[in-house]
Amino acid sequence: MTLSRSAELLKALIAFPTISRTPNLALIEHVARLCQVAAEDAGTMK
Repeated sequence: MTLSRSAELLKALIAFPTISRTPNLALIEHVARLCQVAAEDAGTMK
């Protein structure tokens, strides 16, 4: 995974709209999906 790709994923995470500061299911699912994308990009997940 390139540094720019990492930055894209981080920006997507930061931009995720949250109503409150407490973690919620939608945010957890969003983070999980970003992690999955990152793992696929790195070739560690098939």
